[in-house]
Amino acid sequence: MDMAVGVDHWTLLACPRCGGRLAPGDEPACSACGAGYPVVDGVPWLCADPAAALGDWRTRARSLVSALEQQSARYRAAISSGETRANARRRLELLSDACSDHARRLTSLLAPLEVAAGAAAPETYAAIGAALPAGQGLTSYYANLHRDWCWGAAENEAGFAAVDRAIGPGNPGRTLVLGCGGGRLAYDLHVRQ
Repeated sequence: MDMAVGVDHWTLLACPRCGGRLAPGDEPACSACGAGYPVVDGVPWLCADPAAALGDWRTRARSLVSALEQQSARYRAAISSGETRANARRRLELLSDACSDHARRLTSLLAPLEVAAGAAAPETYAAIGAALPAGQGLTSYYANLHRDWCWGAAENEAGFAAVDRAIGPGNPGRTLVLGCGGGRLAYDLHVRQ
């Protein structure tokens, strides 16, 4: 399997369970504790409990897609009620189409997580939604992804300009960007330096 992490980079990675060295392969394993880690779309899934983490991400992704599909259906229902004006109907049609398109694109983008397979009824996701851990997960930075990559460049340019002024004229070399949200600042630093 062609993994995103090259063989020479395995020395930078450690087992999230015990800190042991990882042996590269189709499914990397810890040489100390023997824990195995799946590879999803070329990326080693290095979580202390990868099955639980994958399950959490799949559930959150399915829940998000389900919510978008439900919202699209609500917009369509409002259109068919016959009580809306022409302009409002057109807006509702556009919103419904946008939600459906968003759900379709997310399903395609997250295909390696097998989001489309095993989807449950919308009520199931509503029932378990509060029970999911509040920590970082698939949708934790959803708004950041849109802000960083979809909604225009003004904020990105201002953030980069502030960091660029602080760095000065020299090349910073290897740089660690903490709290990077959707990763845009890290990307801009990499591309422009």
